[in-house]
Amino acid sequence: MKINNVFSIAGMTLVLIIMAAGPVLGQANSNKGVIHLGGSFNQPFVDDADSGFFGLDIFAGKMVTNNLCLGIRSGYDIVSYQSYSNGIIKQLGIIPFQIRAKYYHSFSLMLQTYGSLGAGVFRTQNQLGGLEVGSVKSAANCPGGSISIGLDYWFLLTTGVGFELEYNLFKVPDGGDMFSYLSARVTYCKIGF
Repeated sequence: MKINNVFSIAGMTLVLIIMAAGPVLGQANSNKGVIHLGGSFNQPFVDDADSGFFGLDIFAGKMVTNNLCLGIRSGYDIVSYQSYSNGIIKQLGIIPFQIRAKYYHSFSLMLQTYGSLGAGVFRTQNQLGGLEVGSVKSAANCPGGSISIGLDYWFLLTTGVGFELEYNLFKVPDGGDMFSYLSARVTYCKIGF
């Protein structure tokens, strides 16, 4: 009972500190560059997929207005991974190349949320041993897009951390089906002048 009270008081204190400290610090605004470096966990929504796995991503953009950021995103997302006892690894990796737009809403000078849309090409990189995941059988360039929501917390004026949920969807060529996966991403954010 006392432990719950301690956690409740600590949580409320943290929220009050974040809200009160906002006017002192900064965030991305017009004509500044923004870079997000992230690590993600990816889970596919297709047949024959094994366990989801990790990935690395980068987004680099320019703030067009105080709310709108345009940029590019790339990375390497492993969406299906299986390791067998005989040392064989079965995996499907995806390399996204996207043009992306982010629209920010500020709660304070330290805390921002955003919605994002991206479009581009998803390059599949597989090590599947002749099997398929969804309808992906081989390496291919697949047109597609993504939609995401995120939250950035800025501290030390130009540095921040963030969290993002992103839904990715692309069409597998040669009569393949749609392939989709969800990425939960933690990011390190940096503002450039």
